[in-house]
Amino acid sequence: MPHLCVSLRAFLLSACLIPALSLVDTSAAFAAKIKMAFPGPVTTFSLPYLVAQKKGWMGGLEVEDVHVTGDANAMRVLLSGNADIALVGMLNVLASIHAGASIRAIHSWQPIGDYSLVLATGKGTTIADLAGKTFATSGPGALPDQLARLMMRKYGVDESTAKFVQGQLKANLGVDVTLDAVDANTLSSRLSTGDFQIAGPLGWMADYPDPSDWFGIFLTTSSNNFAFYQNKQYDNFVRVAGSDDKPDRRDQEYLQAQKMLVNDVPVAFLAQSVNWHLARPYVRGVTATPVDEWPGALFPAQIYIAAH
Repeated sequence: MPHLCVSLRAFLLSACLIPALSLVDTSAAFAAKIKMAFPGPVTTFSLPYLVAQKKGWMGGLEVEDVHVTGDANAMRVLLSGNADIALVGMLNVLASIHAGASIRAIHSWQPIGDYSLVLATGKGTTIADLAGKTFATSGPGALPDQLARLMMRKYGVDESTAKFVQGQLKANLGVDVTLDAVDANTLSSRLSTGDFQIAGPLGWMADYPDPSDWFGIFLTTSSNNFAFYQNKQYDNFVRVAGSDDKPDRRDQEYLQAQKMLVNDVPVAFLAQSVNWHLARPYVRGVTATPVDEWPGALFPAQIYIAAH
């Protein structure tokens, strides 16, 4: 079920778009031109809009299409003021409203989800064949992601990371692993006391864009060192690098510490998330960091629009 989202900043203009579709004479009080964001190429979700265009129901209203990838990016375009209306999936709408976004949802309905679950050539022919495979979607939490997961659960395919790791250990190393699902309090207690053989998957997101916020996890004295990793050389490299004011030398110290982590294997590093963002060429002064929610988020005052 897609939802049409309208920013409150432009709502008085954009909300009039709906009744204006059935009028022959468009009032001058309405917007002459608006921008509408779509979370991908044209699909059946766009049919009401396309039919209105073809039938001439827009009157004198001009609509500029803005196509991006995924519901989350369509919502970002709307909230940034680069669109007046956006076609966004329900899950992203609710998440944005919960986070305090100033938007209003105008609901629409569609009887089927316009998505396909596709297996790569040679990877199988049935849903059961998905077990143990790497699964890619347009974005975590979005409707394409959740629909696929619901379908896999219906047919007995466990899509969890833990189940995937269990299958990979068996298939590639011949190691049998028994999964023990526990509640959050029990997990925290076991991690702090070392009452486990393998635990996870666990994750870490840096608080600031500097290696010290990553390497500090594995110090002997770190409360987040659930592997109880102890290496005096590693500790020394990390501590020295933390106060070193020579960037090149500091990088080498962290590099030595990283090599020790890779060789000692206190944990198995599974994945590093990657996000892609697009910006117009006239957007200048963007200083991106590895922890940005959006490019330049830590230094927004430096961003400016060049003449174009």
